[in-house]
Amino acid sequence: MPGQSVNGEQIDAQNSERITYTQLGFRSAQKSQSHPESIEGYLAIVYDKFLADQKLDEKGIRDKISKLRGEVQQEKARRQELLAEVNAQKRNREDKEKEVEELGLEKIEIRNGEGETGNTTSFVIGAFITILLTLYLFVFYSSSGYSAFYGIKQGSIGFINPNVFTDAINRGGGVFALIVFSP
Repeated sequence: MPGQSVNGEQIDAQNSERITYTQLGFRSAQKSQSHPESIEGYLAIVYDKFLADQKLDEKGIRDKISKLRGEVQQEKARRQELLAEVNAQKRNREDKEKEVEELGLEKIEIRNGEGETGNTTSFVIGAFITILLTLYLFVFYSSSGYSAFYGIKQGSIGFINPNVFTDAINRGGGVFALIVFSP
Protein backbone atom coordinates (compact mmCIF):
# COMPACT_ATOMS: atom_id res chain seq x y z
CA MET A 1 0.00 0.00 0.00
CA PRO A 2 2.81 2.47 0.59
CA GLY A 3 3.71 4.27 -2.54
CA GLN A 4 0.42 3.66 -4.36
CA SER A 5 -0.34 6.36 -6.85
CA VAL A 6 -3.35 7.44 -8.79
CA ASN A 7 -2.96 9.90 -11.63
CA GLY A 8 0.51 10.73 -10.40
CA GLU A 9 -0.61 11.34 -6.75
CA GLN A 10 1.01 9.42 -3.92
CA ILE A 11 -1.11 8.40 -0.91
CA ASP A 12 0.91 7.43 2.11
CA ALA A 13 -0.52 4.36 3.91
CA GLN A 14 0.77 5.45 7.33
CA ASN A 15 -0.83 8.85 6.97
CA SER A 16 -4.10 7.29 5.77
CA GLU A 17 -4.27 5.05 8.89
CA ARG A 18 -4.48 8.11 11.16
CA ILE A 19 -7.39 9.65 9.31
CA THR A 20 -10.97 8.45 8.95
CA TYR A 21 -12.53 7.21 5.75
CA THR A 22 -14.48 10.46 5.45
CA GLN A 23 -11.32 12.52 5.73
CA LEU A 24 -9.57 10.23 3.27
CA GLY A 25 -12.47 10.72 0.84
CA PHE A 26 -12.24 14.53 1.13
CA ARG A 27 -8.47 14.48 0.58
CA SER A 28 -8.84 12.19 -2.42
CA ALA A 29 -11.52 14.46 -3.92
CA GLN A 30 -9.29 17.50 -3.42
CA LYS A 31 -6.28 15.84 -4.98
CA SER A 32 -8.22 14.59 -7.97
CA GLN A 33 -10.14 17.88 -8.23
CA SER A 34 -13.27 15.73 -8.27
CA HIS A 35 -12.62 14.25 -11.72
CA PRO A 36 -14.81 11.16 -12.16
CA GLU A 37 -12.01 9.25 -13.95
CA SER A 38 -9.74 9.33 -10.88
CA ILE A 39 -12.36 8.15 -8.38
CA GLU A 40 -11.81 4.48 -9.24
CA GLY A 41 -8.13 4.63 -8.28
CA TYR A 42 -8.84 6.32 -5.00
CA LEU A 43 -11.63 3.83 -4.25
CA ALA A 44 -9.15 0.99 -4.77
CA ILE A 45 -6.78 2.60 -2.25
CA VAL A 46 -9.57 3.04 0.31
CA TYR A 47 -10.70 -0.55 -0.23
CA ASP A 48 -7.13 -1.82 0.31
CA LYS A 49 -6.94 0.19 3.55
CA PHE A 50 -10.27 -1.29 4.68
CA LEU A 51 -9.02 -4.85 3.99
CA ALA A 52 -5.80 -4.13 5.86
CA ASP A 53 -7.81 -2.88 8.84
CA GLN A 54 -9.87 -6.08 8.82
CA LYS A 55 -6.82 -8.36 8.91
CA LEU A 56 -6.24 -9.07 12.57
CA ASP A 57 -4.04 -11.51 14.37
CA GLU A 58 -5.29 -13.72 17.20
CA LYS A 59 -4.62 -11.09 19.87
CA GLY A 60 -6.37 -8.45 17.79
CA ILE A 61 -9.41 -10.70 17.40
CA ARG A 62 -9.56 -11.29 21.18
CA ASP A 63 -9.22 -7.56 21.80
CA LYS A 64 -11.97 -6.83 19.32
CA ILE A 65 -14.25 -9.47 20.89
CA SER A 66 -13.68 -8.08 24.39
CA LYS A 67 -14.27 -4.56 23.09
CA LEU A 68 -17.54 -5.64 21.44
CA ARG A 69 -18.62 -7.48 24.61
CA GLY A 70 -17.96 -4.34 26.62
CA GLU A 71 -20.05 -2.32 24.17
CA VAL A 72 -22.86 -4.91 24.44
CA GLN A 73 -22.74 -4.69 28.24
CA GLN A 74 -22.84 -0.90 28.06
CA GLU A 75 -25.83 -1.01 25.73
CA LYS A 76 -27.62 -3.49 28.03
CA ALA A 77 -26.99 -1.24 31.03
CA ARG A 78 -28.17 1.80 29.05
CA ARG A 79 -31.27 -0.12 27.99
CA GLN A 80 -32.04 -1.01 31.63
CA GLU A 81 -31.59 2.63 32.65
CA LEU A 82 -33.92 3.77 29.88
CA LEU A 83 -36.53 1.15 30.80
CA ALA A 84 -36.37 2.27 34.45
CA GLU A 85 -36.76 5.88 33.34
CA VAL A 86 -39.73 4.98 31.11
CA ASN A 87 -41.41 3.13 34.00
CA ALA A 88 -40.79 6.08 36.34
CA GLN A 89 -42.30 8.43 33.76
CA LYS A 90 -45.34 6.14 33.39
CA ARG A 91 -45.88 6.12 37.15
CA ASN A 92 -45.45 9.89 37.27
CA ARG A 93 -47.94 10.31 34.44
CA GLU A 94 -50.49 8.03 36.15
CA ASP A 95 -50.07 9.98 39.40
CA LYS A 96 -50.59 13.27 37.59
CA GLU A 97 -53.68 11.92 35.79
CA LYS A 98 -55.15 10.80 39.14
CA GLU A 99 -54.37 14.19 40.64
CA VAL A 100 -56.03 15.98 37.71
CA GLU A 101 -59.08 13.74 38.04
CA GLU A 102 -59.31 14.39 41.80
CA LEU A 103 -58.94 18.13 41.28
CA GLY A 104 -61.67 18.04 38.63
CA LEU A 105 -64.02 16.24 41.02
CA GLU A 106 -63.12 18.67 43.79
CA LYS A 107 -63.80 21.59 41.44
CA ILE A 108 -67.23 20.17 40.61
CA GLU A 109 -67.99 19.65 44.32
CA ILE A 110 -66.92 23.20 45.14
CA ARG A 111 -68.92 24.62 42.26
CA ASN A 112 -72.04 22.71 43.30
CA GLY A 113 -71.59 23.54 46.97
CA GLU A 114 -70.85 27.23 46.52
CA GLY A 115 -73.36 27.66 43.72
CA GLU A 116 -76.18 26.19 45.79
CA THR A 117 -75.25 28.15 48.91
CA GLY A 118 -74.63 31.36 46.98
CA ASN A 119 -77.91 31.10 45.07
CA THR A 120 -79.88 30.24 48.20
CA THR A 121 -78.41 33.11 50.18
CA SER A 122 -79.06 35.68 47.48
CA PHE A 123 -82.58 34.30 46.98
CA VAL A 124 -83.38 34.62 50.70
CA ILE A 125 -82.04 38.18 50.86
CA GLY A 126 -83.89 39.17 47.68
CA ALA A 127 -87.12 37.56 48.91
CA PHE A 128 -86.88 39.36 52.27
CA ILE A 129 -86.37 42.75 50.60
CA THR A 130 -89.23 42.06 48.16
CA ILE A 131 -91.62 41.12 50.98
CA LEU A 132 -90.74 44.28 52.94
CA LEU A 133 -91.21 46.48 49.88
CA THR A 134 -94.52 44.75 49.04
CA LEU A 135 -95.83 45.27 52.58
CA TYR A 136 -94.76 48.92 52.52
CA LEU A 137 -96.42 49.53 49.15
CA PHE A 138 -99.57 47.71 50.27
CA VAL A 139 -99.88 49.89 53.40
CA PHE A 140 -99.04 53.03 51.36
CA TYR A 141 -101.71 52.40 48.70
CA SER A 142 -104.29 51.24 51.27
CA SER A 143 -103.73 54.39 53.32
CA SER A 144 -103.83 56.56 50.20
CA GLY A 145 -107.13 54.96 49.11
CA TYR A 146 -108.66 55.36 52.59
CA SER A 147 -107.54 58.99 52.72
CA ALA A 148 -108.99 59.61 49.24
CA PHE A 149 -112.42 58.18 50.18
CA TYR A 150 -112.73 59.26 53.82
CA GLY A 151 -110.36 62.19 54.18
CA ILE A 152 -107.30 62.82 56.32
CA LYS A 153 -107.69 62.71 60.11
CA GLN A 154 -106.98 65.76 62.14
CA GLY A 155 -103.49 65.74 63.66
CA SER A 156 -101.90 63.36 61.15
CA ILE A 157 -98.69 64.51 59.52
CA GLY A 158 -99.46 63.28 56.04
CA PHE A 159 -101.99 61.28 54.16
CA ILE A 160 -100.44 57.95 55.27
CA ASN A 161 -102.50 56.61 58.17
CA PRO A 162 -100.70 53.91 60.17
CA ASN A 163 -104.02 52.71 61.65
CA VAL A 164 -105.77 52.45 58.29
CA PHE A 165 -106.84 48.82 58.74
CA THR A 166 -108.23 49.37 62.27
CA ASP A 167 -110.18 52.44 61.12
CA ALA A 168 -111.52 50.50 58.07
CA ILE A 169 -112.75 47.62 60.27
CA ASN A 170 -114.44 50.12 62.60
CA ARG A 171 -116.28 51.66 59.60
CA GLY A 172 -117.51 48.28 58.37
CA GLY A 173 -116.68 45.24 56.28
CA GLY A 174 -117.29 47.00 52.95
CA VAL A 175 -114.78 49.73 53.77
CA PHE A 176 -112.24 47.11 54.85
CA ALA A 177 -112.78 45.20 51.56
CA LEU A 178 -112.37 48.41 49.56
CA ILE A 179 -109.12 49.28 51.34
CA VAL A 180 -107.66 45.78 50.97
CA PHE A 181 -108.61 45.30 47.29
CA SER A 182 -107.84 48.85 46.06
CA PRO A 183 -104.02 48.48 46.05
